[in-house]
Amino acid sequence: MGGIDSSILPIGISSIAMDFGGEHASILFLIDGILFASALIFAGRLGDQIGLKQVFIAGIGFFTLGSALSSIAESIEWLMLFRFIASIGLTLSLAVSLPIIMVTIPKQNQGRSIGYTVMGMSIGAVLGPVVCGFILETLGWKEMYLVLIPIGISIIIIGYFSIPGTTCRTARIVSDFPGVFLIFLTLGLFSIGMNLGLLHQDLLFFAEAMGVSLLAGILFVIWEKRASAPLIDLSFLVQKTIVIPLVIVFSLYCIYRISSYFLPVYLSEILRISPLMAGLIMSAGAIIPAIGSPLTGYYMEKSGIAGMKKLLIISGVFGLLSGVLMIGTPWIGALYAVYLSLFCMGVMFSLGLTAIYGYYYARVPVDQVGMAGGVFETTIELSALLAISFVQLFFAAGVFMSTGGTISAREIVRESVPGVQILYFFVLLLSIGIILISLKISVKDSESAAR
Repeated sequence: MGGIDSSILPIGISSIAMDFGGEHASILFLIDGILFASALIFAGRLGDQIGLKQVFIAGIGFFTLGSALSSIAESIEWLMLFRFIASIGLTLSLAVSLPIIMVTIPKQNQGRSIGYTVMGMSIGAVLGPVVCGFILETLGWKEMYLVLIPIGISIIIIGYFSIPGTTCRTARIVSDFPGVFLIFLTLGLFSIGMNLGLLHQDLLFFAEAMGVSLLAGILFVIWEKRASAPLIDLSFLVQKTIVIPLVIVFSLYCIYRISSYFLPVYLSEILRISPLMAGLIMSAGAIIPAIGSPLTGYYMEKSGIAGMKKLLIISGVFGLLSGVLMIGTPWIGALYAVYLSLFCMGVMFSLGLTAIYGYYYARVPVDQVGMAGGVFETTIELSALLAISFVQLFFAAGVFMSTGGTISAREIVRESVPGVQILYFFVLLLSIGIILISLKISVKDSESAAR
């Protein structure tokens, strides 16, 4: 479902702009990101309070309703409102989906369950562009949203009858509305600043948004320390066994998002490959996690924490190889470098993401699993926001230095290799960081924490 939904806007935005005008069309891209960044923690905490199953099904319901309304929108303003409703649903369901697995699936089967989850995400990434592209060409962008309705209804029915009622509830209902407001302000403004400020090169707006976000974040920490029923247990966030997986998943997703954002543009705009061929090349890279993630999950079940540590180290090695291959573009050849890099990226993702999910949730107390899910998914979302900025910063810096200043369109094409090399040198550094941090995982301490 997520693969199809995330494909609709990139593929259909031109048609939407032609129907409704393009002046506000870019805002549609921000709605998901702002809500994901600012409300995932609240959604996860809500799952701890009233039940993970209830929040998940309600989220799918909101998503399905918002998708149905989007298919009949008659203006860009109505479409923005309906997408907001759908995004609320995505936020609710995303925050509690993995916690449901960790609470309802026996520990001896959790590894393969996580593997199948990552497989599903990868299959969505492969099928989404193909399905949405076909529907857009044969019907239109509104019909793309209609496809989501039967999927959402099916998930609600299956979830209602097959997901056990969860009992992981906190003793007190969260009434920390100041905390909710401050975290929404902190992460929401951060998301807006990163999207609108940097992408539109409005440095004043960026500085203002970051300043208010930082101030709100400081006030949030001060408030949470004093609140009787805090939104986030800050003592949970400072544990070594929690900080390590959060840093690793941030780095993993940063590497993945850098390539998924940059390579399609690089293939089509710099290497002059057709958009269809570029899409097929990117989809091929997503097939590897679809195949490898369940196998990784089975291995995790047999090897425990020690196996997860090995998987994370190997994942970092493949991320490092991905960076080295793109740095070696002048010697390997651009297309061969992309093919090999995507292969390494797929292996990295199938090994690392499955392992880090398992390692993280094995450390989480049952009564805090919803909050932990919100924190984890928020970390992933923030990495996605920053990855776009990293691409623009490092690629542009490399091209700028290679041209000695002024950059023309012709120079960007001719001098793109230094930009690619600097960008993937950053990927290389992130991969080395994953390896070094994974080496710090203490198997004995982690197994004690898990028990």
